[in-house]
Amino acid sequence: MEGLSYTGADTVIYERLADISNSIKKVTREHLEQFGSAGLRTLCLAYKDLHPDVYETWNEKFIQAKSSLNDREKKLDEVAELIENDLILIGSTAIEDKLQEGVPACIETLQRAGIKIWVLTGDKIETAINIAYACNLINNEMKQFVISSETDAIREVEDRVLALLATMFCSQFLVFLTGDQVEIARFIKEEVKKELKKCLEEAQNYFHSLSGPKLALVIDGKCLMYALDPSLRVMLLNISLNCHSVVCCRVSPLQKAQVTSMVKKGAHKITLSIGDGANDVSMIQAAHVGVGISGLEGMQAVMASDFAIAQFRYLADLLLVHGRWSYLRVCKVVLYFFYKNLTFTLTQFWFTFQTGFSGQRFYDDWFQSLYNVIFTALPVIIVGLFDKDVSSSLSKKYPELYMEGIRNENIYFVIYVLMTTFYFYVMLLLVPVAALFCDFVYQGVQRWFSPYDYQIIQEMHRDELDNTGRAQLLEIGNQLTPAEARSYAISQLPREISKHTGFAFDSPGYESFFAAQLGVYAPPKAWDVARRASMRTKPKIGQQK
Repeated sequence: MEGLSYTGADTVIYERLADISNSIKKVTREHLEQFGSAGLRTLCLAYKDLHPDVYETWNEKFIQAKSSLNDREKKLDEVAELIENDLILIGSTAIEDKLQEGVPACIETLQRAGIKIWVLTGDKIETAINIAYACNLINNEMKQFVISSETDAIREVEDRVLALLATMFCSQFLVFLTGDQVEIARFIKEEVKKELKKCLEEAQNYFHSLSGPKLALVIDGKCLMYALDPSLRVMLLNISLNCHSVVCCRVSPLQKAQVTSMVKKGAHKITLSIGDGANDVSMIQAAHVGVGISGLEGMQAVMASDFAIAQFRYLADLLLVHGRWSYLRVCKVVLYFFYKNLTFTLTQFWFTFQTGFSGQRFYDDWFQSLYNVIFTALPVIIVGLFDKDVSSSLSKKYPELYMEGIRNENIYFVIYVLMTTFYFYVMLLLVPVAALFCDFVYQGVQRWFSPYDYQIIQEMHRDELDNTGRAQLLEIGNQLTPAEARSYAISQLPREISKHTGFAFDSPGYESFFAAQLGVYAPPKAWDVARRASMRTKPKIGQQK
């Protein structure tokens, strides 16, 4: 006989135990609760005896699944289910999981900065609560909402199914057991729904009170699986967002990613995930920003993250110092580049109106290159080096400064808000005046002390009236020669577009008539006389000879 040993969480091991382990299951569960209350991380130990022939048969299937190119993970899980059953419980063990240095102080600082912190862990609910106490996430003054699957009602239903599993050995048992499992799932979902409604009602009562305590939510993985259902997800999100801290214990890597996505997409919040192990990779990738801690649990989290730090306490420097400085720089640089490009482009755009849209450029190549170097590279370097409103020590000493960025991710409909203020219209008048004031001063000084020739002429004749009216033109016309006067008079006659010659500005030959009315002699042209004669002899439409 060969033996296989298994180590894992109690929720995983207990589901795979044989019926002969019922005697020590209750005692081991009490030990696990004692270890968890003491803040220890617990594991359950179990084993299974296998005949060599059974193992060889299973190993062949395992090798085939491992070598599969399609759905490898799914096939490996299915093969593992064939052997991970009927385990014999040995007992439990626990170790002290000491927090890194500076974790409680870092979490307290981040909370003062307006950042909400959620703990997603695989520990037992007792261990997770103790860790939350140690990290200053939960205190005795808070109202705790605990949603756990370790209740008497749920245990009673689960024990009933295990009893059926131990007593029934017929082919119809699988169908009956499947239906019973569906009933268990429905029962747990209803219990979770009741607890969520109860917590939401109590939370709303605290919201209406002025001196209500802070709220904390604690939920385990089994209840979280049903709470993430689309029908209950909104209720869970409403409770969680109004709680000061949230602790999710006994959660799987997939559930960590689901909770992160729920806050990211459901609440439209900027999320940051931080972890140090391979089971945190999915959570890190689901968040907007992922931070990996390079510790003793491997480098998987670091390789999948956007930023890597050595200890958790460095998260305060990453967010409150470098993150805040970067946020302020980006806000300025975005506006700077917008106005820089706007200035550079609009000048060329307005210049095209003066050049008749010929494509002539306003800037030379060397000037364009110099403009990009001076007004693009140098300001960014200078801003990146010297733009620090407060020092790093003051940024961590006053974490409330970080809330300025949080109060400012909503910029929609800002123009409508500005237009309702008095300052908007005052600035609308003052900004153009202030922008053009220097130009006006320069033009005044230049015109006064160093005028151009046309400016001197303008000053000499500024008091004279503009006498370029029709009377002046007639005066000028009387001083012309007879031929010039006749040409000038003809040019002033009303004209009509020709419908016969095809020339756009030709006249139909009525110059002599209009000239005679004004007392000017204009000899008729021969082709005009012929055309008028042809027009008189042309029959009208509908007229028959």
